[in-house]
Amino acid sequence: MQKLTINLAVNLSSLAFLAIAGFAINVLIGRYYGPADLGIFNVVFALFIFFSQFGSFGLQYSTLRFASLSHDAHEKRLVFRSAIGLAVVTSSATVIAGLVLTPVIDKLFDLGGTAWPWLIVLPGLWCFSINKVLLAFLNGIEAMRSFAAYQSCRYIFMALSLLVFIKLGLPGNVISLILTIAECALLPLLMMRLAPYFRMPNGLGDAFNKWRRQHVKFGAVAMPSGVMAELNTRVDTLIVAVMLGAHETGVYTIAILLAEGLGQVVPVVRNVINPMLTAIVEQRDQQALRALTRRLGLATAAVMVLGGLFLIVLFPYLNRWYLNSAFSGAFQPLVILIVGQIVVAPFMVFGMILNQGGKPALFTLFMTVVLISNVVFNVIGTAGWGLSGAAVGTAMSYLVGIGALHVLCKRAFGLRLIS
Repeated sequence: MQKLTINLAVNLSSLAFLAIAGFAINVLIGRYYGPADLGIFNVVFALFIFFSQFGSFGLQYSTLRFASLSHDAHEKRLVFRSAIGLAVVTSSATVIAGLVLTPVIDKLFDLGGTAWPWLIVLPGLWCFSINKVLLAFLNGIEAMRSFAAYQSCRYIFMALSLLVFIKLGLPGNVISLILTIAECALLPLLMMRLAPYFRMPNGLGDAFNKWRRQHVKFGAVAMPSGVMAELNTRVDTLIVAVMLGAHETGVYTIAILLAEGLGQVVPVVRNVINPMLTAIVEQRDQQALRALTRRLGLATAAVMVLGGLFLIVLFPYLNRWYLNSAFSGAFQPLVILIVGQIVVAPFMVFGMILNQGGKPALFTLFMTVVLISNVVFNVIGTAGWGLSGAAVGTAMSYLVGIGALHVLCKRAFGLRLIS
């Protein structure tokens, strides 16, 4: 219990920093470059996140699970080395695919030319895909202080790069380069932290092949869920970009990113409890799951209520004093998204329970249900009510997701999330 409390405290502190840094990055872009450039940046960022799922090929999920279950240092090294070797191959193939698809991306998201902003993030995409596996391993071995520190480094590098760009007066079409700078700087730091796990004696070819096969088998099943999970977080932005254009996309992204900053409470808690969920599922321990739900789920919601109220009060002043009143249209979507996140927070901290229980196919089904509902609700909402409709569509998909997770968890493990 003491270790859990310490890990939560460390990661919640990191969360506060990440939220502030992410908030500051978008506010700086909005202030110095305007809504249209902010819109293009966030479309490229959404594609960056989406493609990274193919780059990591679900290996972050297999690494997290197998590292959590491994009982000795030698086995953990085998899990780690085999995953990294595969990640190098899959990330390289994804970067090549991203390069080939550049004309399609530029045509689909006709926001003033996304080809150059997209091309300059491809080196960062390669590093990001590998970094995700490295961070998943830190999560799996419960090195949560390191996990939190390196997550923070990513945003420090992005923020510092953006400040240099502003100081130099660089044009808006190079803003996305901050993603490449951050990931390329983070990769060697993670490799140094995990250097002991790179050291393996010779003559372990059979063992490596065994773990490679397990990674590929698990990752191939889990990857579609990861693709859909990341797309699900960005689909509203992409739909707004296609249907309403660059300016409205920039306005909406201020709302969605502020809400996402608040919502980072959920993955922070989730990362801490993921290794615990593996044991709970294997033992079919309903009592332990219920206790965890009541203790951490409700605490998560309480933290988000306070943070949400702060953002709602702060935003009008921020918009007026710092953003030249250019983002007034983001207020109502922001309120809708905050309310939706608070309602589902106590249960979404268990969003990885199907994966941790060794059911990646059901996890994929869960994410498929959420994504389809998000797309349908967003298209209808955006077409009918603009930015507020997009926010309502996203909030509705949250509720659908909780229902689907509860049903699948009960059928797969006999465990009830809502009880």
